[in-house]
Amino acid sequence: GRNERAVVSRPGHYVSAHFSPAGSLVVFHRGTGDGFRGRLWQEEPGIYVVSSDGKTTPRLLTREGETPRFSLDGKRIYLVSREGEKNALVSVDLLGSDRHVHAVSEHAGDFVLSPDENWLAFEELWQAYVLPFPKVSTPLEIGPEMKNLPVKKLSTDAGTYLNWSADSKRVSW
Repeated sequence: GRNERAVVSRPGHYVSAHFSPAGSLVVFHRGTGDGFRGRLWQEEPGIYVVSSDGKTTPRLLTREGETPRFSLDGKRIYLVSREGEKNALVSVDLLGSDRHVHAVSEHAGDFVLSPDENWLAFEELWQAYVLPFPKVSTPLEIGPEMKNLPVKKLSTDAGTYLNWSADSKRVSW
């Protein structure tokens, strides 16, 4: 791309960067090291937000979760985390508080909300699925065999590393 710039000056294991809808903020996951990347620069893992011009210091939102994404209105951050013994799609506000649990699953390993927030793709046992995403106050129990919402299996052999098209009409993996 063009006009690239560093928004974080401190070395680290940075993944899953995502721009806010207005483009003024970037949310990202600062992870820990591993056997491939090494253990140097792994301190203070978590979900951070920083201005996209790189003129502010990254601010920690939460220590939990991974794969952060801004909500459609830019006021919340969706992330994949845990709720008890289950994987969960949760969100926090831009201060890292007001935690909401939107979906839980015993076996789903990834949840990806469509850009228009009307659909939820999920990966369970290496297969990709999609279902409508209703705005409800209690967490949805997600799985391929659920009966309260229609679930469509998308993959035949495998479906991991899910991504939505910008128009929310296609899921790729």
